[in-house]
Amino acid sequence: MNKKQAGIIVTLLALIVCAGILAAKVNGPLEVTNSDFTSEGSLLTLDDDDAAETSANYFATALEQKEQRDAMALSNLRAMAEDKNLDEAQRTAASESYAQMVEAQKNEQTIMQHLKGKGFEDVICTIENDYTKARVIIKYPHSELTDTDGKVIKDVVYSVAKISNVEVELK
Repeated sequence: MNKKQAGIIVTLLALIVCAGILAAKVNGPLEVTNSDFTSEGSLLTLDDDDAAETSANYFATALEQKEQRDAMALSNLRAMAEDKNLDEAQRTAASESYAQMVEAQKNEQTIMQHLKGKGFEDVICTIENDYTKARVIIKYPHSELTDTDGKVIKDVVYSVAKISNVEVELK
């Protein structure tokens, strides 16, 4: 092995270590409460207290990231709308997109407030696909959504944003 090959190997190892560190920071530590591996399989489980805390952290982090993405997108659209170097059609399109996004954000906030008022503890709503689809992520105590709760969620989304394509995700 020559110096060039050794340098490449060392660089690749450093990149692998950096990727591992970044992944650990992004995903957080995994705490195993039962490390016994049986013949039935090797199942890792989180402690119930940690699961509740992880769920709360998920909603706080996801909402913060969503707000940051939205703020960045609005900032970019506003800059495009005010850019004198772009032609009038591009500036008009950026202004229209900006107005639609502001309206969508207002609707998302209203939907989240209504659903929290209906008894759902943690809720995140995003309006997607050119404002024709709503994704609602809720903290839900059961593994499946009841028909009544599903109807409540869809009714709230439709009454606020006039969107009938609703995808509900349980956390």
